[in-house]
Amino acid sequence: MQKYGLELEKVEDVEIKGKKYTKLTSGFLRPDNTKLYFYYDWQEETFTDRWLAYTHALSKPVGLAVFDWVAARYHCQRGKLGNFNELQSDDPVALIQAMLAVYAWCEMKEWLK
Repeated sequence: MQKYGLELEKVEDVEIKGKKYTKLTSGFLRPDNTKLYFYYDWQEETFTDRWLAYTHALSKPVGLAVFDWVAARYHCQRGKLGNFNELQSDDPVALIQAMLAVYAWCEMKEWLK
């Protein structure tokens, strides 16, 4: 799948708590140096991070206001369609931007200590 010149790779179809998802990866890296991944939710017809950015933010000394600001800035919803603690978007590029922004904010916060 290619969107705006961004190559997304389908990893697998999975079922989580009775919902069907397709796991996708991009060429971007997460803080643990693995490929950034996210899911397409077939029921809601949206892309979701399934709490990945939120969980990462909670593990760092970062307030959830940052998570909310990033979601708004990159035109994502915070759990509008499902769990309140996940980022969601109709556009995978917007979701990737938001996830990377949360990860970068957390890394900068650690670096500035």
